[in-house]
Amino acid sequence: MPILSDRGIGQKRIMEDPLAGALELAIREIGEVLFLQGGVELMGAVLERVAGRHPKSYGHRASLADHVWEGIGEQWWC
Repeated sequence: MPILSDRGIGQKRIMEDPLAGALELAIREIGEVLFLQGGVELMGAVLERVAGRHPKSYGHRASLADHVWEGIGEQWWC
């Protein structure tokens, strides 16, 4: 079995579950842009703002972004 690149993994995820895969891809791309514009500080600030909009689902939202953003800039952690 060949080792897939990040892009290949994303494509496989979209084929398995189109809605969830597309959502994860979009969240990943947002994280990469945020990192380029302001590093992990901006990523954290945006995560707090977005997750904080709905306190009951804060943990779920933060966990999803943390998982998808893993490895961006080799220093992201939630």
